[in-house]
Amino acid sequence: MEFFGFALYRIKTARHFAKSGDAARDRGNWRTAVRRYQSSLSLDDSRTDLWVQLGHALKETGDRHGAEAAYVAASQRAPDAADPHLQLGHLFKLTQRWAEAADAFGRVLRSDPTCTEAAAELHSLAQHGVFPALGTVESNSPVQSAKPPVPPATLEATRLQLGRRHPSRTARKRRLRLPVPSRTETRANSAPVEAVNPLAANVESQRYFPLGHDLGLTRLQDGHFLYVDPMDEAVAAHLIARGYWENWIHKVVCALVQPGDSIIEVGANFGYYTVAMAREAGPEGSILAFEANPGLAELVRRTVHFNGYSPTVKVIAKAASDKAGTLSFATSRRNAGGGTISTKPQALGPDSMLVTVETITLDSIAPDGVRFIRMDAEGSEPLILRGAERLLQRPDIVVCMEWDVVQMSARADLDALIGWLSGLGFRYWSIQYDSTLLSIPAADMANLPACDVVMAREVPAGVTVAES
Repeated sequence: MEFFGFALYRIKTARHFAKSGDAARDRGNWRTAVRRYQSSLSLDDSRTDLWVQLGHALKETGDRHGAEAAYVAASQRAPDAADPHLQLGHLFKLTQRWAEAADAFGRVLRSDPTCTEAAAELHSLAQHGVFPALGTVESNSPVQSAKPPVPPATLEATRLQLGRRHPSRTARKRRLRLPVPSRTETRANSAPVEAVNPLAANVESQRYFPLGHDLGLTRLQDGHFLYVDPMDEAVAAHLIARGYWENWIHKVVCALVQPGDSIIEVGANFGYYTVAMAREAGPEGSILAFEANPGLAELVRRTVHFNGYSPTVKVIAKAASDKAGTLSFATSRRNAGGGTISTKPQALGPDSMLVTVETITLDSIAPDGVRFIRMDAEGSEPLILRGAERLLQRPDIVVCMEWDVVQMSARADLDALIGWLSGLGFRYWSIQYDSTLLSIPAADMANLPACDVVMAREVPAGVTVAES
């Protein structure tokens, strides 16, 4: 990252976070290991071994649901690998889910018939009358199903927790709280139900619709559609490939928004959080979405209109700051989310461009009833907060923002900012990778590693606070 031509910090890679996670694991610092592994996987989620390590760390912290989700993610990325299924089997035994444990150990032997550990576990379960489901063990494996198999329990919800690439129609409907269609196909031990139209299923499976060399439309896992720039190698690439972005933060943001809320968003990017918040706020709510990049602002407008939120969402192509005026703003198609204040033409790389944008304070345009503010402004958050002093006086206001001490320190005196916010009565929580909030003392905020934080005077409704 560069600011006015000066390098501020070295960009940390997925490998760096993975090594840091291993070091924390070796020290027995499991919570730090979880955060480091998640940081690595958020940059590169293809490493099966790292998903397994994340599962171990989560299990050590007592988060068995999170551990299960991590092991399942590992098994999805390497279906023929035995280790993820072996770890799932041990986890299921730990939680007394005997049938699922048998199925998992059976899948281990299907991948590796020589695994004596899985064979021994299956033998132990068989002595208690628990057998793997038919088809989970190869015919030449040491253990056979001598009794009618136990139907395997579904892991659909766990897959969706981590962003399954192709969730079933039924799972998507349930996740969106929509009516689940009936089916007429006949299954063993079940009544006939209505069949799904194969053509409709094929249409539903399509996620990305190219509209030209510089424009595409992608369908998110939550059902929304976003206009994106296919040149973007960060946010848009994830949205196109996976249909989600920062799912742990997304869950918290949606939980913090209440029906009828008046909301401000600064740094809308492609509108991923914009449409999510619009759905939660409902027809009685309202959103002012600021995006300083003119090209992105136009895409957000199109996205808002496409998803039917034009009556409640207004997109403002200006930069929120501590005073009105103009500034030089760096943009990049390859790094659309990195737009930042700068006077250097190549601040964001070879394709970087400088544009002059108008600045405005939130206090000068926002109504008094604003209850929720979401910000991701590449270090400009201190300036934005100073320009929202009136809005911050509301007793129940909640702020969710990116917190990067290096970037913010380049814009303002961070200690003075924290002192000012604390003087207003704000408390601080960092968003954990299991979507819980961890309380952070004000004295630690100046040294907090880069993350997203929630600020409020009381614990916000709808979220879970983690044990310190």
